[in-house]
Amino acid sequence: MEKIISIVTGSNGFIGSHLVQFLLNKGHRVKCIVRPTSNLKWIEHLDVECIPSGLLEVETLSKVFQNARYIFHLAGSIKAKKYEDFVAGNVGLTENVLQAARGNSSIRKIIITSSLAASAPALINIPVTEETRSNTISKYGKSKKEMEDVVYSKYKDLPYTIIRPPVVYGPRDTEVLLFFKTVKKGIIPTIGIGEKQVSLVYIDDLIEGMYLAAIKEEALQQTYFIVSDQLLNWLELGHKAAKILGKKTIRLIIPHFLVYIIAGLAELGSFFQTKAPTMNLEKAKEITQVAWTCSEAKARKELGFIPKVGYKEGFATTLKWYQNEGWI
Repeated sequence: MEKIISIVTGSNGFIGSHLVQFLLNKGHRVKCIVRPTSNLKWIEHLDVECIPSGLLEVETLSKVFQNARYIFHLAGSIKAKKYEDFVAGNVGLTENVLQAARGNSSIRKIIITSSLAASAPALINIPVTEETRSNTISKYGKSKKEMEDVVYSKYKDLPYTIIRPPVVYGPRDTEVLLFFKTVKKGIIPTIGIGEKQVSLVYIDDLIEGMYLAAIKEEALQQTYFIVSDQLLNWLELGHKAAKILGKKTIRLIIPHFLVYIIAGLAELGSFFQTKAPTMNLEKAKEITQVAWTCSEAKARKELGFIPKVGYKEGFATTLKWYQNEGWI
């Protein structure tokens, strides 16, 4: 039997590399679209076809997509100094993928990766849903919402599904790693005095949810949050990480005004640099919100998605991997 062909953009990254391995385990033939300068550390040992074309040439992509059944589009811009750069990476590249897929009868589903940032901040114990009105508060979130709107309005003829992950963690992640490193130093950093809730999803659960969205007819032209069913806060997450690491910790409360001062100074310091700063005023606005939480109810009902990895198990597995790799 001929293998199912799946295309993955952003395949060399944290989420993409886990997805590639998952698809290989399912028996798929995987084509990875990468840039010529991409670091292929996580996929170079796998039985995949790496195509160093990038996503700029629609005609080239059309040829690559021939006979493909699934396209998983993960590539995009996470950091940029200007909104135009976010639009180019998130809206422009997505349009290239969709234009290249148009007219290809072999394609059953195109999975487009968006973000919780395209929706809105939540309230304590009231997670947002797919029906929540968008209220983006960052250039990144705005560009992802613009991407979604372009897909909804211009590509109604294509079999797409949009996935909005929240914070994703697991082996190979470098974002939540920074939080773990701070905890290892004996400090649990929290923003402001009040509770700050967050939704997380372990990498294996996210990949499972994305795959279900690809194979389920019910997911056609729908949008889903793929997320754990636990509403958490950073203080309890820090305590759990400290317990796993065997560390005694103190809580460091960072007032909102200090967050904005640090962010403003970081933004000023990056004025003459080409790279976008990790911390800026928009990031400060994001992290001072009371909650970034979302509901898995729609994905559970329509896709049969059931998150399997709670944060206690997920943290233990992730921290063990970091320790084995010498990352922490």
